[in-house]
Amino acid sequence: MSTSSEMPRHGARVRRARTLYIVDIENLKGAGAMSDADSHLIRKTLFELFPRRPEDLVVVGSGCNQSLLASRIWTGARLVFRKGHNGADLALLDVLKNENVAQRFDRLVLASGDGIFTGIVRRLANEGMSIHQVGVTDHVSRALSEAADESVRIISPSWIYPHASRTIELTQAA
Repeated sequence: MSTSSEMPRHGARVRRARTLYIVDIENLKGAGAMSDADSHLIRKTLFELFPRRPEDLVVVGSGCNQSLLASRIWTGARLVFRKGHNGADLALLDVLKNENVAQRFDRLVLASGDGIFTGIVRRLANEGMSIHQVGVTDHVSRALSEAADESVRIISPSWIYPHASRTIELTQAA
């Protein structure tokens, strides 16, 4: 049996723990147009909750109408786009379903409350990934929240309620 303190066999690669951030920017914003300031606050809040390391990967999904904004604010992130209803969700689902993420990453931080992600979250959890879901209160699917190891809800985020102070509520799976 191998433990983390043992040396790898000759030629074996030591894999560092990596996090995959999947960001559904439009879901976190909610209704209305997104500004640079909104996008910056969302990014800042996410990385305060789950600090990013150089070896981590951030993937931001957007409908085509927000693509330029996302590219300006989310520097260093991979941007995926799709037109149409649920375009950002479907672009992000493609990444989660088709890019062997459970073999490449140990942890998923899913910044969305959309129930469309529930099935893939369950599958990735069964494949051994630690799942952390972040969403805005009242905009989080109950099934998605329950499928994650940890669900963080942002109450009254300042990008939706400019005069409110941000409150964080944490729930962990039973």
